[in-house]
Amino acid sequence: EYRDRASDLYVFSDDSRPALLREALIKARKSILLDPRNYETLVLLGDIYADLDDPKSTAQALRYYDQAIALRPESPDGYDAKAGLLMYWLHQPDEAERLARKAIALSVRTGEEYEPLEFCYSTLIGILIGRKKYAQARWLIRRALRDCPSESMRDMVEQPLKEIESSGKRTHS
Repeated sequence: EYRDRASDLYVFSDDSRPALLREALIKARKSILLDPRNYETLVLLGDIYADLDDPKSTAQALRYYDQAIALRPESPDGYDAKAGLLMYWLHQPDEAERLARKAIALSVRTGEEYEPLEFCYSTLIGILIGRKKYAQARWLIRRALRDCPSESMRDMVEQPLKEIESSGKRTHS
């Protein structure tokens, strides 16, 4: 299936291997032509376009995330991905935070497995730190570790905790 191949290529693409990202885009486009209402492919296309790192591609990523959200408004992945794009590329922190919070709420409500919930927590923690909301970030880290008591979650919050500590903002919740 084209989507599976596109996903594999995307996972292995990085800044040093842009050809894999382009190939992932080609496979994902073929997949969406065959199944235009495939939620996972829409989110994947958004992720690929976001990684192309230019204004035109960013706008295209946003359109794919919006299509995914419209298709499955109760699924957290589209909101989580769009939140990251809004925060880090489009500099819309208020909307990014709102969508990241919605992604966590949906993920918890639908009983998502740890991994998707971990990524939702990681997105919101990053947004809160980026907005210098250290007390909220610290509280959210504790909640994330309670809800996702896994080694990968502990690894995900290690760096944000260091950032909070190095900020000089010893906050207490």
